[in-house]
Amino acid sequence: MEPFREAVAKIEAWLREEFPSAHVESQGNFDREVWLFRARDKKAPAPAYELEVSYSAFEDSPFETIVTDLKQKKAAQHLREEPGRRLLYGREGLLGYSPFDPRTRARRL
Repeated sequence: MEPFREAVAKIEAWLREEFPSAHVESQGNFDREVWLFRARDKKAPAPAYELEVSYSAFEDSPFETIVTDLKQKKAAQHLREEPGRRLLYGREGLLGYSPFDPRTRARRL
């Protein structure tokens, strides 16, 4: 099930707040059942700040809860501290590094 556009728009808005000089884009990955969000700084586009939200997280939680969790778990700070490492927000609000990021192994934060 593809997440509702409203939920995607709210997470994109949160990323724009956290990274005001970045261009934010997102797309779904049906095979992996995640929605990938990228924030690329307009002056230095690489590496992008990347966050995946699992479809199951969208199904389990209202988008307000997801955004609140991302703020409370300091997801933006983790992205700033380790640019180029992709975060994954999954079921039950678990936040960790994505196992599909070729630069790192999965681990919980």
